[in-house]
Formats: sequence, structure tokens, C-alpha cells
Amino acid sequence: MGGGRVWIDTKMEERFSNIRMKDAVELGAEVLVTACPYCIIALEDSRLGLGYEDTIQVKDITEILREVI
Repeated sequence: MGGGRVWIDTKMEERFSNIRMKDAVELGAEVLVTACPYCIIALEDSRLGLGYEDTIQVKDITEILREVI
């Protein structure tokens, strides 16, 4: 989440993960994929905090690779 931003206490409306999650849902994405472990934590937190549990999934790129191999 931006080179260590995970450690900064940021207002909810300014959190990159919340902004990205809202953008993805508005665009109709069903899955957000990342290779960054910190991003997974932040995006999962946003997914739950924003009430998108049934709307979108957060996955590591290795999960996608495992699914297609």
C-alpha cells in the first residue's frame, strides 16, 4: 500500500485500499489480485470494513496461477 503506508494511521476516506476497493466495485470487478502481502491485508480489511464481503474477492497472484494450472 504505497511503500509502507500500511504503518500510517490514515483517515478512512483517504486510505488507498478503500479508494481502490471502491473503484474496483464501481467498475464491476469480481476479484482484486496482488502480489504484495501488505496489500492483501489492507484490501481484505477494506473489503470487510466497506461491506463488500459478497461483492468482491481479494487474491494473491499465486492463487490465480494455482487455479489455472
